[in-house]
Amino acid sequence: MYTSREVSNLIGLSIPQVRRFARAGLLSPERTPQNHYRFSFQDLTFLRTTTRLLETDLPRQRVHRALRALRRQHPRERPLSEVRLTVIGGGIRAHDGISVWDPESEQVHLDFAGERTAPHISISPLRHESKEEQLERIDSWFERGCTLEADRPAEARQAYRRVLALNPAYHDARVNLARLLHAIGQTAEAIEHYGIVLTAEPDHATAAYNLGITLEDEGRFQEAFTAYAQTLAVDPYYAEAHFNIAKLYEQAGDELAAVRHLRTYRQLTKN
Repeated sequence: MYTSREVSNLIGLSIPQVRRFARAGLLSPERTPQNHYRFSFQDLTFLRTTTRLLETDLPRQRVHRALRALRRQHPRERPLSEVRLTVIGGGIRAHDGISVWDPESEQVHLDFAGERTAPHISISPLRHESKEEQLERIDSWFERGCTLEADRPAEARQAYRRVLALNPAYHDARVNLARLLHAIGQTAEAIEHYGIVLTAEPDHATAAYNLGITLEDEGRFQEAFTAYAQTLAVDPYYAEAHFNIAKLYEQAGDELAAVRHLRTYRQLTKN
């Protein structure tokens, strides 16, 4: 069984997102005596499929509706890895090797050759990759995210989630994802991602600095101050951190400390 945090690390979603999927009825976790979720491998597989479907052009509500229907229709004693999901004509088709049906309408379809060869999202296990192949695929998704950030940030976020699904410890991808989430107002998830990075790698100055910005935008000035201080403890030459912490000192009425950090900022950026 998997905890919410373990599922989050394996799939690349935040812990609140994992719990929202459970509350929405898309997963069937057990509860511990302390009322904590415990997810099965079947839940994990189904959640991975859900995130892949949400990366398509289908409306999010339609994906959720189809998946909830599939949950009801598929026998609990049979693994969901038996099911192949195909996106056809703006809808979802489910294939279990015997029947083909639309989970939303429960209408059964003939499995024409065109559908068998249509693009699909399979929840069955992928073939085993060599370590080199996996590292290359992870780096490829990260580079794609970096390339897409400026013009197609939604796709960049998806690329970074792919990286984290393959390697939850890829901290630069998590920092980039958090920054993009902050940009669209999803600050709670952004803060959580920064926290994951800093728990594993306290010396990640960029994560600490970006966390400070996010907390400051949320009006959590004391926590932002702590994050900027952590940045400077790791990298005393981080100019932007000096500038931002100077603003916070000024707001707190400590003009001397504010001037000292502003002077350091100007010295670091004068060239």
